[in-house]
Amino acid sequence: MTKEVHKKVLYEDNLGYCSYREEQFFSFRALLEGFKTAVDTGAIAYHLACPSGGERTQEYMNGLTTNHELLNRFCQKIFVEKGDFLEEYRNKFK
Repeated sequence: MTKEVHKKVLYEDNLGYCSYREEQFFSFRALLEGFKTAVDTGAIAYHLACPSGGERTQEYMNGLTTNHELLNRFCQKIFVEKGDFLEEYRNKFK
């Protein structure tokens, strides 16, 4: 990602400490600024699955829910203001 993207596109500043959905906020804002995005469908992300440890508190779970609701409200607002920007993006780069 270039420095230009980070100058124009900001990360969400009101998410809970778990940062769940921050990539979607950032990616949608990048699209709205006219940047082209890509997904590496061959990327591998290792997440250790274990029966204990990590974040399993109710506070963490509440943060996930809150961040998801924030993303939904953000998307609803953008769709009202700009229409289906995702469909426009797909058509532009077919």
